Amino acid sequence: MTYLKDRKGRGEGSGDAYDPYYHIQDRSTRKSSERIPSPTGGRNIHVLGREETAAFYLYSWSPNEIDISEQFPLKIEKTQEIAKDCRLHHPTRKGVPRVIACTFRLHYLQKGREQIAFRTVAKLSTIPSMLVELELQRQYFEQQGADWGIITDEDIPWNMARNIEHIYGLRNLDNPSRFPDEIRERQNEIKQVLLVAAAEEGRSIETLVSIASSRLQLDTSHLVNFCWHLIFKRVLSVDMNSEIQIHGTIIRPYNHKLEVGQKYVSDTYQ
Repeated sequence: MTYLKDRKGRGEGSGDAYDPYYHIQDRSTRKSSERIPSPTGGRNIHVLGREETAAFYLYSWSPNEIDISEQFPLKIEKTQEIAKDCRLHHPTRKGVPRVIACTFRLHYLQKGREQIAFRTVAKLSTIPSMLVELELQRQYFEQQGADWGIITDEDIPWNMARNIEHIYGLRNLDNPSRFPDEIRERQNEIKQVLLVAAAEEGRSIETLVSIASSRLQLDTSHLVNFCWHLIFKRVLSVDMNSEIQIHGTIIRPYNHKLEVGQKYVSDTYQ
């Protein structure tokens, strides 16, 4: 007998059709669990804790990312077999073996080819209590020849994660309260003005928005939101490893050469 209550069909599919094996309501003790709209907006991402949340934002902003599937289940028959062979006590719930899930299955591009990696996210302080589960995951993916690794809170660039979280909700222009019709209708014109203004070295976001507002006669708050949108889309660029501030952060046109070799999460696939 295995613990599979109310989880038929979970952990299957891909893209917007994917349904994570564990939902946040399955882990009610995790105070910082939350649902986040997927990058395409077609479903909610279930992240269990602030470390998983931060890692999701980092992966979602990676230019190589294709698809993110969270709470991805391992086949319990296989993990039980590994546990038996290694004389390990398989994790249980309510007295029966439970399905082990790694945090993320990641589809990404590397040198033009689609690859798959698996990552488990955990607080460094919780690793000692997770050793059996992590060993079962390690052997499971090793036997499959899959790329698997652990991401801890010490691997996460927290300023970058918080910055991405701040602009994530502005990645699309479909929110009329943030982007009124005039912004959407004039987006190409606005983008061009911002790019020209940003080409001048040393201009802050505040200065850039003030210039664009004067030239285009548009509300500054909407232009700030549009700047966040262009940063997410890699049209404009700021130092994502430092806290973004309207008054002090320097903004410039995006240059992909500055991101060559950039690691969004240590020990990741890039």
